[in-house]
Amino acid sequence: MLREPTSRFLSEFYESYDGWEADPRFGTWPRLEHGCSTLLNSSMRKIAVDGIDNVKKAQYDLLFDSWLNCPVNQAANRQTRALSFQPTLTMQRRSGARRCGEKEEPSGSPLCADARAGEQEECAVRVAQSTLLQFTFFGLTEERCKSELLFEVCEPADKQPPQDVTHDIPFA
Repeated sequence: MLREPTSRFLSEFYESYDGWEADPRFGTWPRLEHGCSTLLNSSMRKIAVDGIDNVKKAQYDLLFDSWLNCPVNQAANRQTRALSFQPTLTMQRRSGARRCGEKEEPSGSPLCADARAGEQEECAVRVAQSTLLQFTFFGLTEERCKSELLFEVCEPADKQPPQDVTHDIPFA
């Protein structure tokens, strides 16, 4: 299941202005030394670092345009990068982050290595689309019930798991 792209993007903005990669609570690699908040003036930086839980939503929302235009905004194209097999390569290029001892990798999807300069992102979108088309089915987590109903209609009953299967793991 995929997250609806707009909802996912906005949830990252409201969860952590600097992104999962810059927030030590998340421990997401590649670790950023300098997040988007370092590009703000001191009063706006304080709002960004303190987070939405410590200011009024209207104040936090003033940060949105600068977040959208931040060159190290890790939320930008996150799902496309993942589906085109380039999550760490792109982040190395954008953030300069590398694991200790690693050499710098070429940027972009390895499947787009032959694409001309300026065509890498378009190629990555085509690779991501192709990846999605290889799945039997995908849905949106925000529309889980509708996605499940659509799956039941699209998939023949003989391809679905037996109904008497029990799961030891409770679902949240």
